[in-house]
Amino acid sequence: MSNLRRRIRNLEAQFKDSGLVPHTPEWLAHWTDWFNRRIRGEDPPGKIPIEAMRILMQADESEDCD
Repeated sequence: MSNLRRRIRNLEAQFKDSGLVPHTPEWLAHWTDWFNRRIRGEDPPGKIPIEAMRILMQADESEDCD
């Protein structure tokens, strides 16, 4: 499993970083906006990090449960 994690980290390092500190409100707002633009059919620059996608998916799942 550690080999898989190392390979994922290497892949993520190739993606363009937002320059924001991960897991801060600004970081989450940036990736939420990026994701929403993508859903609307726009082509925002860069690739979303897997951690941001996980957080957005968890937020979506918790909204579905309410």
